[in-house]
Amino acid sequence: MIAIHSATTRPNRPRRGPTGGHDETQLERWLRRGRTGWRGATRAAFLLIFVLTVSFARPARAEDAKAEAAASQALEKAAGDYTNKAFGRAIYRLGKAVHGCGKNLCGDATVAALVRDMGSIKVRQRDKKGAAKLFARAIGLVPDLELSPTYDSPDIREVWEAAGGQKKPPPPPPAPPPPPAPAAFAHVPAAAQQVDTPLPIYVEGGPDSVAKVVAQYASSGAAGAAPAWKEAVLERNGNGWGGAVPCGDVTIGTIRYFVEGFDAGGSKVATAGDPEHPYEVPIQATIASEPPHLPGQPPPKACVQAPAAAEVAAEPPPPTVEEPPAPSHKRPWRRLWVGVASDMDFMEVPSGDDLCVRNAATLRPVNGDNLYCTTFDGKDFPPASVINGTQGDIIPGRGQGGHSDGGLQLGDVRFMAAVDYALTANALVGARVGFLINQYQGHDAARDKRAFGTPLHAEIRATWVFGRDPLAGTKVAPLVFVAGGVSEFDAQVKSNVTVTQGTPPTQTALLVPVNIWRTDGPGFVGLGAGLRIGIGGYAAIVPAVRGSIAFGYNGVVPVWGPELTIQLGF
Repeated sequence: MIAIHSATTRPNRPRRGPTGGHDETQLERWLRRGRTGWRGATRAAFLLIFVLTVSFARPARAEDAKAEAAASQALEKAAGDYTNKAFGRAIYRLGKAVHGCGKNLCGDATVAALVRDMGSIKVRQRDKKGAAKLFARAIGLVPDLELSPTYDSPDIREVWEAAGGQKKPPPPPPAPPPPPAPAAFAHVPAAAQQVDTPLPIYVEGGPDSVAKVVAQYASSGAAGAAPAWKEAVLERNGNGWGGAVPCGDVTIGTIRYFVEGFDAGGSKVATAGDPEHPYEVPIQATIASEPPHLPGQPPPKACVQAPAAAEVAAEPPPPTVEEPPAPSHKRPWRRLWVGVASDMDFMEVPSGDDLCVRNAATLRPVNGDNLYCTTFDGKDFPPASVINGTQGDIIPGRGQGGHSDGGLQLGDVRFMAAVDYALTANALVGARVGFLINQYQGHDAARDKRAFGTPLHAEIRATWVFGRDPLAGTKVAPLVFVAGGVSEFDAQVKSNVTVTQGTPPTQTALLVPVNIWRTDGPGFVGLGAGLRIGIGGYAAIVPAVRGSIAFGYNGVVPVWGPELTIQLGF
Protein backbone atom coordinates (compact mmCIF):
# COMPACT_ATOMS: atom_id res chain seq x y z
CA MET A 1 0.00 0.00 0.00
CA ILE A 2 1.40 3.41 -0.96
CA ALA A 3 0.14 6.45 0.97
CA ILE A 4 -0.05 9.81 -0.81
CA HIS A 5 -0.03 12.88 1.48
CA SER A 6 -0.80 16.48 0.80
CA ALA A 7 2.08 18.87 0.29
CA THR A 8 0.93 20.81 3.39
CA THR A 9 0.81 19.68 7.00
CA ARG A 10 -2.91 20.15 7.34
CA PRO A 11 -4.73 16.95 8.31
CA ASN A 12 -7.07 15.43 5.75
CA ARG A 13 -10.62 16.51 6.37
CA PRO A 14 -13.41 14.46 4.93
CA ARG A 15 -15.29 16.17 2.20
CA ARG A 16 -18.32 15.24 0.31
CA GLY A 17 -17.72 13.81 -3.08
CA PRO A 18 -18.80 15.48 -6.25
CA THR A 19 -21.96 13.41 -6.21
CA GLY A 20 -22.57 14.00 -2.52
CA GLY A 21 -22.71 10.26 -1.85
CA HIS A 22 -19.49 9.75 0.15
CA ASP A 23 -16.43 11.53 1.62
CA GLU A 24 -13.42 12.03 -0.64
CA THR A 25 -9.88 11.08 0.33
CA GLN A 26 -6.86 13.23 -0.51
CA LEU A 27 -5.86 10.76 -3.36
CA GLU A 28 -9.38 10.88 -4.88
CA ARG A 29 -9.43 14.66 -4.79
CA TRP A 30 -5.94 14.74 -6.44
CA LEU A 31 -7.00 12.36 -9.18
CA ARG A 32 -10.31 14.19 -9.69
CA ARG A 33 -8.51 17.49 -10.07
CA GLY A 34 -6.03 15.79 -12.41
CA ARG A 35 -8.85 14.96 -14.82
CA THR A 36 -9.41 18.62 -15.44
CA GLY A 37 -5.96 19.35 -16.97
CA TRP A 38 -2.57 18.16 -18.19
CA ARG A 39 -1.02 18.53 -14.72
CA GLY A 40 -3.33 15.90 -13.28
CA ALA A 41 -2.58 13.53 -16.14
CA THR A 42 1.14 13.90 -15.55
CA ARG A 43 0.75 13.17 -11.86
CA ALA A 44 -1.28 10.03 -12.57
CA ALA A 45 1.29 8.77 -15.08
CA PHE A 46 4.19 9.23 -12.66
CA LEU A 47 2.20 7.44 -9.97
CA LEU A 48 1.52 4.47 -12.25
CA ILE A 49 5.23 4.20 -13.28
CA PHE A 50 6.34 4.29 -9.64
CA VAL A 51 3.88 1.56 -8.60
CA LEU A 52 4.90 -0.73 -11.51
CA THR A 53 8.63 -0.20 -10.84
CA VAL A 54 8.34 -1.06 -7.16
CA SER A 55 6.09 -4.06 -7.79
CA PHE A 56 7.93 -5.82 -10.62
CA ALA A 57 11.60 -4.79 -10.46
CA ARG A 58 14.04 -7.58 -9.65
CA PRO A 59 17.75 -7.25 -8.93
CA ALA A 60 19.72 -8.06 -12.12
CA ARG A 61 22.56 -10.50 -11.99
CA ALA A 62 25.78 -8.55 -12.21
CA GLU A 63 28.01 -10.57 -14.54
CA ASP A 64 31.61 -9.35 -14.52
CA ALA A 65 33.27 -9.13 -17.97
CA LYS A 66 36.74 -9.62 -16.48
CA ALA A 67 35.69 -12.80 -14.64
CA GLU A 68 34.01 -14.16 -17.79
CA ALA A 69 37.14 -13.49 -19.86
CA ALA A 70 39.36 -15.18 -17.26
CA ALA A 71 37.05 -18.20 -17.23
CA SER A 72 37.13 -18.48 -21.05
CA GLN A 73 40.93 -18.30 -21.01
CA ALA A 74 41.08 -21.00 -18.33
CA LEU A 75 38.85 -23.29 -20.44
CA GLU A 76 41.15 -22.88 -23.45
CA LYS A 77 44.42 -23.37 -21.55
CA ALA A 78 43.05 -26.37 -19.62
CA ALA A 79 42.21 -28.04 -22.94
CA GLY A 80 45.85 -27.60 -23.98
CA ASP A 81 47.05 -29.00 -20.64
CA TYR A 82 44.74 -31.99 -21.11
CA THR A 83 46.19 -32.66 -24.57
CA ASN A 84 49.71 -32.57 -23.08
CA LYS A 85 48.56 -34.87 -20.22
CA ALA A 86 49.20 -32.17 -17.59
CA PHE A 87 46.00 -33.12 -15.73
CA GLY A 88 46.91 -31.57 -12.37
CA ARG A 89 47.66 -28.22 -13.98
CA ALA A 90 44.37 -28.30 -15.88
CA ILE A 91 42.35 -29.02 -12.68
CA TYR A 92 44.14 -26.14 -10.93
CA ARG A 93 43.30 -23.70 -13.74
CA LEU A 94 39.62 -24.63 -13.83
CA GLY A 95 39.22 -24.59 -10.04
CA LYS A 96 40.86 -21.19 -9.84
CA ALA A 97 38.48 -19.89 -12.51
CA VAL A 98 35.42 -21.25 -10.61
CA HIS A 99 36.67 -19.50 -7.45
CA GLY A 100 37.17 -16.28 -9.44
CA CYS A 101 33.55 -16.41 -10.68
CA GLY A 102 32.32 -16.35 -7.09
CA LYS A 103 28.56 -16.41 -6.58
CA ASN A 104 27.40 -14.11 -9.35
CA LEU A 105 30.37 -12.80 -11.39
CA CYS A 106 29.92 -15.39 -14.21
CA GLY A 107 26.88 -16.75 -16.01
CA ASP A 108 25.52 -20.23 -15.31
CA ALA A 109 26.74 -21.46 -18.71
CA THR A 110 30.33 -20.39 -17.95
CA VAL A 111 30.40 -21.97 -14.49
CA ALA A 112 28.76 -25.15 -15.83
CA ALA A 113 31.45 -25.42 -18.56
CA LEU A 114 34.24 -25.04 -15.99
CA VAL A 115 32.77 -27.68 -13.67
CA ARG A 116 32.01 -30.05 -16.59
CA ASP A 117 35.62 -29.92 -17.86
CA MET A 118 36.93 -30.53 -14.32
CA GLY A 119 34.76 -33.65 -14.20
CA SER A 120 36.14 -34.83 -17.56
CA ILE A 121 39.71 -34.55 -16.30
CA LYS A 122 38.75 -36.33 -13.06
CA VAL A 123 37.72 -39.36 -15.16
CA ARG A 124 41.15 -39.33 -16.77
CA GLN A 125 42.64 -39.27 -13.22
CA ARG A 126 40.54 -42.39 -12.44
CA ASP A 127 38.29 -40.53 -9.98
CA LYS A 128 34.93 -41.43 -11.51
CA LYS A 129 33.02 -40.78 -8.28
CA GLY A 130 34.34 -37.21 -8.06
CA ALA A 131 33.72 -36.75 -11.79
CA ALA A 132 30.07 -37.82 -11.42
CA LYS A 133 29.50 -35.22 -8.68
CA LEU A 134 31.01 -32.47 -10.83
CA PHE A 135 28.94 -33.56 -13.84
CA ALA A 136 25.74 -33.51 -11.76
CA ARG A 137 26.54 -29.99 -10.55
CA ALA A 138 27.17 -28.75 -14.12
CA ILE A 139 23.95 -30.36 -15.43
CA GLY A 140 22.03 -28.79 -12.53
CA LEU A 141 23.17 -25.36 -13.73
CA VAL A 142 22.53 -25.98 -17.45
CA PRO A 143 20.33 -29.09 -18.05
CA ASP A 144 20.94 -29.17 -21.83
CA LEU A 145 24.73 -28.80 -21.49
CA GLU A 146 26.78 -30.80 -24.04
CA LEU A 147 30.02 -32.65 -23.34
CA SER A 148 33.02 -30.73 -24.73
CA PRO A 149 34.44 -32.30 -27.94
CA THR A 150 37.96 -31.91 -26.48
CA TYR A 151 37.19 -34.46 -23.74
CA ASP A 152 34.67 -36.63 -25.60
CA SER A 153 35.90 -40.22 -25.25
CA PRO A 154 34.04 -43.48 -24.46
CA ASP A 155 35.05 -43.65 -20.78
CA ILE A 156 34.30 -39.97 -20.08
CA ARG A 157 30.97 -40.12 -21.95
CA GLU A 158 29.94 -43.19 -19.94
CA VAL A 159 30.29 -41.28 -16.65
CA TRP A 160 28.69 -38.17 -18.21
CA GLU A 161 25.57 -39.98 -19.38
CA ALA A 162 25.28 -41.88 -16.10
CA ALA A 163 25.17 -38.48 -14.34
CA GLY A 164 22.25 -37.38 -16.56
CA GLY A 165 24.18 -35.60 -19.30
CA GLN A 166 23.08 -35.26 -22.91
CA LYS A 167 23.61 -38.43 -24.94
CA LYS A 168 25.74 -38.38 -28.06
CA PRO A 169 23.53 -38.04 -31.17
CA PRO A 170 23.56 -41.05 -33.50
CA PRO A 171 25.84 -40.82 -36.54
CA PRO A 172 24.23 -39.54 -39.74
CA PRO A 173 23.02 -42.16 -42.22
CA PRO A 174 25.57 -43.16 -44.86
CA ALA A 175 25.52 -41.18 -48.08
CA PRO A 176 23.89 -42.91 -51.04
CA PRO A 177 26.35 -44.57 -53.41
CA PRO A 178 27.39 -42.44 -56.41
CA PRO A 179 25.82 -43.25 -59.77
CA PRO A 180 27.81 -45.73 -61.84
CA ALA A 181 30.35 -44.29 -64.27
CA PRO A 182 29.45 -44.54 -67.96
CA ALA A 183 30.73 -47.63 -69.75
CA ALA A 184 33.23 -47.35 -72.61
CA PHE A 185 32.43 -47.89 -76.26
CA ALA A 186 34.98 -49.76 -78.36
CA HIS A 187 36.18 -47.45 -81.12
CA VAL A 188 39.08 -47.19 -83.59
CA PRO A 189 39.42 -43.77 -85.27
CA ALA A 190 40.30 -43.43 -88.95
CA ALA A 191 43.97 -42.85 -89.79
CA ALA A 192 43.06 -39.94 -92.12
CA GLN A 193 40.29 -38.74 -94.45
CA GLN A 194 40.22 -36.86 -97.72
CA VAL A 195 38.89 -33.30 -97.70
CA ASP A 196 35.22 -32.75 -98.71
CA THR A 197 34.42 -36.42 -97.94
CA PRO A 198 32.10 -37.61 -95.10
CA LEU A 199 34.12 -38.98 -92.16
CA PRO A 200 32.64 -42.32 -90.96
CA ILE A 201 32.41 -42.97 -87.18
CA TYR A 202 31.57 -46.42 -85.79
CA VAL A 203 31.43 -47.68 -82.18
CA GLU A 204 30.60 -51.04 -80.60
CA GLY A 205 29.86 -52.33 -77.12
CA GLY A 206 28.25 -50.41 -74.32
CA PRO A 207 25.39 -51.58 -72.07
CA ASP A 208 22.11 -52.97 -73.44
CA SER A 209 20.29 -49.85 -72.14
CA VAL A 210 21.81 -47.63 -74.88
CA ALA A 211 18.94 -46.08 -76.87
CA LYS A 212 20.62 -43.12 -78.59
CA VAL A 213 24.22 -42.47 -79.71
CA VAL A 214 25.62 -39.11 -80.87
CA ALA A 215 29.06 -37.92 -81.94
CA GLN A 216 30.13 -34.42 -80.87
CA TYR A 217 32.65 -33.08 -83.41
CA ALA A 218 34.53 -29.88 -84.21
CA SER A 219 36.61 -28.79 -87.19
CA SER A 220 39.94 -26.96 -86.93
CA GLY A 221 39.48 -23.44 -85.51
CA ALA A 222 41.63 -20.50 -84.53
CA ALA A 223 44.66 -21.34 -82.39
CA GLY A 224 43.71 -21.35 -78.71
CA ALA A 225 39.97 -20.94 -79.43
CA ALA A 226 37.46 -23.20 -77.69
CA PRO A 227 36.03 -25.90 -80.02
CA ALA A 228 32.57 -25.24 -81.49
CA TRP A 229 31.05 -28.69 -81.03
CA LYS A 230 28.42 -29.95 -83.48
CA GLU A 231 26.33 -33.13 -83.25
CA ALA A 232 26.06 -36.10 -85.61
CA VAL A 233 23.54 -38.86 -84.75
CA LEU A 234 24.78 -42.46 -85.09
CA GLU A 235 22.26 -45.11 -86.16
CA ARG A 236 22.18 -48.80 -85.25
CA ASN A 237 24.54 -50.65 -87.61
CA GLY A 238 24.93 -54.42 -87.05
CA ASN A 239 26.47 -54.92 -83.59
CA GLY A 240 27.25 -51.22 -83.17
CA TRP A 241 26.31 -47.69 -84.06
CA GLY A 242 27.48 -45.80 -87.15
CA GLY A 243 27.25 -42.37 -88.76
CA ALA A 244 29.42 -39.70 -90.38
CA VAL A 245 30.58 -36.12 -90.07
CA PRO A 246 29.04 -34.36 -93.12
CA CYS A 247 31.42 -33.44 -95.93
CA GLY A 248 30.77 -29.72 -95.52
CA ASP A 249 32.57 -29.84 -92.16
CA VAL A 250 35.45 -32.02 -93.38
CA THR A 251 37.97 -29.30 -94.25
CA ILE A 252 41.76 -29.19 -94.35
CA GLY A 253 43.12 -29.50 -90.81
CA THR A 254 41.87 -31.80 -88.05
CA ILE A 255 38.46 -33.20 -87.02
CA ARG A 256 38.12 -33.75 -83.27
CA TYR A 257 35.22 -35.77 -81.86
CA PHE A 258 33.95 -37.88 -78.98
CA VAL A 259 30.95 -40.22 -78.73
CA GLU A 260 28.21 -40.44 -76.05
CA GLY A 261 25.48 -43.03 -75.54
CA PHE A 262 22.22 -42.33 -73.67
CA ASP A 263 19.48 -44.57 -72.29
CA ALA A 264 15.75 -44.02 -72.80
CA GLY A 265 15.62 -41.61 -69.87
CA GLY A 266 18.39 -39.39 -71.27
CA SER A 267 21.10 -40.49 -68.83
CA LYS A 268 24.64 -40.92 -70.20
CA VAL A 269 25.56 -44.62 -69.96
CA ALA A 270 28.51 -45.03 -72.38
CA THR A 271 31.29 -42.88 -73.87
CA ALA A 272 34.26 -42.96 -76.21
CA GLY A 273 36.57 -40.00 -75.52
CA ASP A 274 35.45 -36.73 -73.92
CA PRO A 275 35.81 -32.97 -74.57
CA GLU A 276 39.22 -32.92 -72.85
CA HIS A 277 40.46 -36.08 -74.61
CA PRO A 278 38.79 -36.22 -78.07
CA TYR A 279 39.75 -38.44 -80.99
CA GLU A 280 41.61 -36.64 -83.79
CA VAL A 281 41.61 -37.42 -87.52
CA PRO A 282 43.81 -35.39 -89.91
CA ILE A 283 42.00 -34.10 -93.03
CA GLN A 284 44.24 -33.95 -96.12
CA ALA A 285 43.97 -33.18 -99.81
CA THR A 286 44.91 -36.80 -100.61
CA ILE A 287 45.41 -39.84 -98.39
CA ALA A 288 47.65 -42.86 -98.96
CA SER A 289 45.82 -45.16 -96.54
CA GLU A 290 42.64 -47.12 -97.24
CA PRO A 291 39.59 -44.79 -97.25
CA PRO A 292 37.60 -45.21 -94.00
CA HIS A 293 34.14 -46.79 -94.19
CA LEU A 294 31.42 -48.31 -91.98
CA PRO A 295 31.32 -52.15 -91.60
CA GLY A 296 29.80 -53.80 -94.68
CA GLN A 297 29.54 -50.52 -96.62
CA PRO A 298 31.71 -48.92 -99.31
CA PRO A 299 33.76 -45.79 -98.51
CA PRO A 300 31.68 -42.60 -98.81
CA LYS A 301 32.18 -40.56 -101.98
CA ALA A 302 33.53 -37.03 -102.06
CA CYS A 303 30.93 -34.26 -102.32
CA VAL A 304 32.89 -32.52 -105.15
CA GLN A 305 33.62 -34.95 -108.02
CA ALA A 306 36.93 -34.79 -109.88
CA PRO A 307 36.65 -33.49 -113.52
CA ALA A 308 36.68 -35.94 -116.44
CA ALA A 309 39.99 -36.80 -118.13
CA ALA A 310 39.10 -34.84 -121.32
CA GLU A 311 38.34 -31.73 -119.29
CA VAL A 312 41.63 -32.07 -117.49
CA ALA A 313 43.52 -32.25 -120.83
CA ALA A 314 41.68 -29.22 -122.23
CA GLU A 315 42.35 -27.02 -119.24
CA PRO A 316 45.80 -25.73 -118.29
CA PRO A 317 47.15 -27.29 -115.11
CA PRO A 318 46.55 -25.19 -112.03
CA PRO A 319 49.55 -23.60 -110.36
CA THR A 320 51.23 -25.72 -107.74
CA VAL A 321 50.31 -24.59 -104.24
CA GLU A 322 52.11 -26.04 -101.29
CA GLU A 323 49.69 -27.62 -98.86
CA PRO A 324 49.87 -25.98 -95.40
CA PRO A 325 50.69 -28.33 -92.54
CA ALA A 326 47.82 -29.48 -90.36
CA PRO A 327 47.66 -27.39 -87.18
CA SER A 328 48.59 -29.18 -83.97
CA HIS A 329 46.37 -28.93 -80.88
CA LYS A 330 49.32 -29.35 -78.52
CA ARG A 331 50.92 -26.31 -77.00
CA PRO A 332 54.74 -26.32 -76.67
CA TRP A 333 56.14 -27.14 -73.24
CA ARG A 334 59.67 -27.05 -71.91
CA ARG A 335 61.47 -30.13 -70.69
CA LEU A 336 64.22 -28.84 -68.34
CA TRP A 337 63.14 -26.93 -65.21
CA VAL A 338 65.81 -25.41 -62.95
CA GLY A 339 65.32 -23.35 -59.80
CA VAL A 340 65.49 -23.15 -56.02
CA ALA A 341 63.44 -24.79 -53.26
CA SER A 342 63.01 -24.56 -49.50
CA ASP A 343 61.18 -26.64 -46.89
CA MET A 344 60.89 -27.00 -43.13
CA ASP A 345 60.30 -29.98 -40.82
CA PHE A 346 58.01 -30.52 -37.86
CA MET A 347 58.87 -33.50 -35.60
CA GLU A 348 57.40 -34.96 -32.43
CA VAL A 349 59.75 -34.66 -29.40
CA PRO A 350 59.01 -37.18 -26.59
CA SER A 351 58.21 -36.02 -23.07
CA GLY A 352 60.18 -37.01 -19.99
CA ASP A 353 62.45 -36.00 -17.10
CA ASP A 354 66.20 -36.31 -16.49
CA LEU A 355 66.77 -36.29 -20.24
CA CYS A 356 70.28 -34.83 -19.93
CA VAL A 357 71.56 -37.44 -17.45
CA ARG A 358 74.24 -39.75 -18.94
CA ASN A 359 75.80 -43.03 -17.97
CA ALA A 360 79.19 -42.33 -16.40
CA ALA A 361 80.72 -45.45 -18.01
CA THR A 362 79.42 -45.18 -21.59
CA LEU A 363 78.83 -41.39 -21.65
CA ARG A 364 75.54 -42.08 -23.40
CA PRO A 365 72.08 -40.76 -22.38
CA VAL A 366 70.16 -42.95 -19.97
CA ASN A 367 66.75 -41.97 -21.44
CA GLY A 368 65.10 -44.57 -23.67
CA ASP A 369 64.49 -42.17 -26.59
CA ASN A 370 68.20 -41.39 -27.19
CA LEU A 371 67.69 -37.66 -26.68
CA TYR A 372 70.88 -35.55 -26.44
CA CYS A 373 71.46 -32.16 -24.83
CA THR A 374 73.53 -29.13 -25.83
CA THR A 375 74.02 -25.70 -24.33
CA PHE A 376 72.61 -22.72 -26.19
CA ASP A 377 76.01 -22.09 -27.80
CA GLY A 378 76.05 -25.60 -29.31
CA LYS A 379 78.34 -27.44 -26.90
CA ASP A 380 77.54 -31.00 -25.81
CA PHE A 381 76.01 -31.21 -22.33
CA PRO A 382 76.81 -32.40 -19.79
CA PRO A 383 80.60 -32.32 -20.19
CA ALA A 384 82.70 -35.24 -18.93
CA SER A 385 83.56 -33.36 -15.75
CA VAL A 386 79.88 -33.29 -14.77
CA ILE A 387 79.22 -36.86 -15.86
CA ASN A 388 82.00 -38.26 -13.65
CA GLY A 389 81.24 -35.81 -10.85
CA THR A 390 84.70 -34.22 -10.65
CA GLN A 391 83.45 -30.65 -11.14
CA GLY A 392 79.77 -30.98 -10.34
CA ASP A 393 76.84 -33.28 -10.69
CA ILE A 394 73.34 -33.09 -12.21
CA ILE A 395 70.53 -33.06 -9.65
CA PRO A 396 68.04 -35.63 -10.97
CA GLY A 397 64.31 -35.71 -10.31
CA ARG A 398 61.66 -32.99 -10.12
CA GLY A 399 62.42 -31.90 -13.68
CA GLN A 400 65.90 -30.61 -12.74
CA GLY A 401 67.80 -33.04 -14.95
CA GLY A 402 66.26 -31.85 -18.22
CA HIS A 403 62.47 -31.85 -18.71
CA SER A 404 60.33 -32.04 -21.89
CA ASP A 405 56.56 -31.69 -22.14
CA GLY A 406 56.76 -33.31 -25.58
CA GLY A 407 54.78 -32.29 -28.67
CA LEU A 408 55.31 -31.25 -32.27
CA GLN A 409 58.33 -28.95 -32.67
CA LEU A 410 59.93 -27.02 -35.54
CA GLY A 411 62.95 -28.88 -36.87
CA ASP A 412 65.37 -28.39 -39.75
CA VAL A 413 64.95 -25.75 -42.47
CA ARG A 414 66.42 -26.59 -45.90
CA PHE A 415 67.56 -24.51 -48.88
CA MET A 416 68.11 -26.46 -52.09
CA ALA A 417 68.83 -26.27 -55.81
CA ALA A 418 66.03 -28.03 -57.73
CA VAL A 419 66.23 -29.66 -61.16
CA ASP A 420 63.38 -31.52 -62.93
CA TYR A 421 63.20 -33.05 -66.40
CA ALA A 422 59.84 -33.60 -68.14
CA LEU A 423 59.67 -37.12 -69.56
CA THR A 424 56.15 -36.43 -70.87
CA ALA A 425 53.67 -33.56 -70.68
CA ASN A 426 52.71 -34.78 -67.17
CA ALA A 427 55.64 -36.78 -65.73
CA LEU A 428 58.86 -35.27 -64.36
CA VAL A 429 61.91 -36.73 -62.62
CA GLY A 430 64.43 -34.63 -60.74
CA ALA A 431 66.70 -34.03 -57.79
CA ARG A 432 67.16 -31.63 -54.85
CA VAL A 433 70.57 -30.85 -53.29
CA GLY A 434 71.17 -28.32 -50.52
CA PHE A 435 72.00 -27.57 -46.90
CA LEU A 436 70.21 -27.27 -43.53
CA ILE A 437 69.92 -24.72 -40.77
CA ASN A 438 68.50 -25.14 -37.26
CA GLN A 439 70.04 -28.63 -37.14
CA TYR A 440 71.59 -30.46 -34.16
CA GLN A 441 74.70 -28.53 -33.10
CA GLY A 442 76.54 -31.05 -30.91
CA HIS A 443 78.93 -33.89 -31.71
CA ASP A 444 78.07 -36.66 -29.25
CA ALA A 445 74.95 -37.89 -31.07
CA ALA A 446 76.87 -38.27 -34.34
CA ARG A 447 79.72 -39.99 -32.46
CA ASP A 448 77.24 -42.47 -30.99
CA LYS A 449 75.62 -43.09 -34.43
CA ARG A 450 72.38 -41.37 -33.37
CA ALA A 451 72.57 -38.45 -35.83
CA PHE A 452 73.79 -37.88 -39.40
CA GLY A 453 76.01 -35.02 -38.19
CA THR A 454 76.24 -33.39 -41.64
CA PRO A 455 74.09 -30.40 -42.74
CA LEU A 456 73.59 -31.92 -46.20
CA HIS A 457 70.35 -32.77 -48.00
CA ALA A 458 70.17 -34.83 -51.21
CA GLU A 459 67.11 -36.47 -52.75
CA ILE A 460 65.59 -37.73 -55.97
CA ARG A 461 61.92 -37.42 -56.76
CA ALA A 462 59.27 -38.23 -59.36
CA THR A 463 56.33 -35.88 -60.01
CA TRP A 464 53.01 -36.29 -61.81
CA VAL A 465 51.14 -33.10 -62.85
CA PHE A 466 47.45 -33.58 -63.64
CA GLY A 467 45.66 -32.08 -66.64
CA ARG A 468 46.23 -31.66 -70.36
CA ASP A 469 49.59 -30.06 -71.23
CA PRO A 470 49.96 -28.64 -67.68
CA LEU A 471 53.54 -27.49 -68.34
CA ALA A 472 52.46 -25.17 -71.18
CA GLY A 473 51.16 -21.64 -70.78
CA THR A 474 49.71 -20.11 -67.64
CA LYS A 475 47.89 -22.87 -65.79
CA VAL A 476 47.20 -24.00 -62.24
CA ALA A 477 47.36 -27.79 -61.99
CA PRO A 478 47.42 -30.20 -59.02
CA LEU A 479 50.38 -32.54 -58.63
CA VAL A 480 51.68 -35.40 -56.47
CA PHE A 481 55.25 -36.58 -55.92
CA VAL A 482 57.33 -39.28 -54.25
CA ALA A 483 60.86 -38.67 -52.97
CA GLY A 484 63.73 -40.37 -51.21
CA GLY A 485 67.28 -39.60 -50.17
CA VAL A 486 69.57 -38.70 -47.27
CA SER A 487 69.35 -35.80 -44.84
CA GLU A 488 69.62 -34.76 -41.19
CA PHE A 489 66.37 -34.74 -39.17
CA ASP A 490 66.34 -32.87 -35.84
CA ALA A 491 63.98 -31.06 -33.47
CA GLN A 492 64.53 -29.50 -30.06
CA VAL A 493 62.86 -28.26 -26.88
CA LYS A 494 64.39 -25.86 -24.36
CA SER A 495 64.88 -26.72 -20.69
CA ASN A 496 67.02 -26.01 -17.61
CA VAL A 497 69.37 -28.38 -15.77
CA THR A 498 70.48 -27.90 -12.15
CA VAL A 499 74.17 -28.74 -11.58
CA THR A 500 75.83 -28.78 -8.14
CA GLN A 501 79.24 -27.24 -7.56
CA GLY A 502 81.57 -27.77 -4.58
CA THR A 503 80.89 -29.85 -1.51
CA PRO A 504 78.72 -29.22 1.55
CA PRO A 505 78.44 -26.94 3.40
CA THR A 506 79.67 -24.56 0.66
CA GLN A 507 77.97 -26.46 -2.15
CA THR A 508 76.06 -24.30 -4.65
CA ALA A 509 73.61 -25.03 -7.45
CA LEU A 510 74.01 -23.68 -10.99
CA LEU A 511 71.07 -23.48 -13.44
CA VAL A 512 72.21 -24.32 -16.99
CA PRO A 513 69.83 -23.59 -19.94
CA VAL A 514 69.96 -26.39 -22.54
CA ASN A 515 68.41 -27.63 -25.79
CA ILE A 516 67.10 -31.21 -25.72
CA TRP A 517 67.42 -32.77 -29.22
CA ARG A 518 65.67 -35.60 -31.01
CA THR A 519 67.74 -36.74 -34.01
CA ASP A 520 67.37 -39.26 -36.82
CA GLY A 521 68.38 -40.05 -40.38
CA PRO A 522 70.14 -40.33 -42.65
CA GLY A 523 67.58 -42.12 -44.84
CA PHE A 524 64.08 -40.90 -45.69
CA VAL A 525 61.18 -41.52 -48.07
CA GLY A 526 58.20 -39.22 -48.52
CA LEU A 527 54.98 -38.38 -50.33
CA GLY A 528 53.66 -34.92 -51.17
CA ALA A 529 50.93 -33.01 -52.97
CA GLY A 530 50.55 -29.43 -54.12
CA LEU A 531 49.78 -27.05 -56.97
CA ARG A 532 51.87 -26.10 -59.98
CA ILE A 533 51.24 -22.47 -60.94
CA GLY A 534 52.59 -22.01 -64.46
CA ILE A 535 53.61 -18.54 -65.67
CA GLY A 536 53.63 -18.19 -69.46
CA GLY A 537 55.06 -21.66 -69.97
CA TYR A 538 58.55 -20.51 -68.97
CA ALA A 539 58.31 -20.32 -65.15
CA ALA A 540 56.46 -22.08 -62.35
CA ILE A 541 55.79 -21.68 -58.62
CA VAL A 542 55.04 -24.93 -56.75
CA PRO A 543 53.73 -24.75 -53.15
CA ALA A 544 53.24 -28.21 -51.59
CA VAL A 545 53.00 -30.17 -48.36
CA ARG A 546 54.74 -33.46 -47.69
CA GLY A 547 55.03 -36.22 -45.17
CA SER A 548 58.27 -38.16 -44.75
CA ILE A 549 59.52 -41.14 -42.80
CA ALA A 550 63.06 -40.70 -41.45
CA PHE A 551 64.91 -43.91 -40.61
CA GLY A 552 68.35 -45.22 -39.76
CA TYR A 553 69.82 -44.23 -36.40
CA ASN A 554 66.73 -44.01 -34.17
CA GLY A 555 64.18 -46.26 -35.80
CA VAL A 556 61.32 -44.74 -37.80
CA VAL A 557 60.29 -41.12 -37.13
CA PRO A 558 57.44 -39.33 -39.01
CA VAL A 559 58.17 -35.80 -40.24
CA TRP A 560 55.74 -33.26 -41.75
CA GLY A 561 56.19 -29.87 -43.35
CA PRO A 562 55.53 -27.40 -46.19
CA GLU A 563 57.81 -26.68 -49.13
CA LEU A 564 58.05 -24.11 -51.93
CA THR A 565 59.81 -24.43 -55.30
CA ILE A 566 60.42 -21.71 -57.93
CA GLN A 567 61.72 -22.82 -61.36
CA LEU A 568 62.45 -21.59 -64.89
CA GLY A 569 61.91 -23.77 -67.97
CA PHE A 570 64.45 -24.30 -70.75
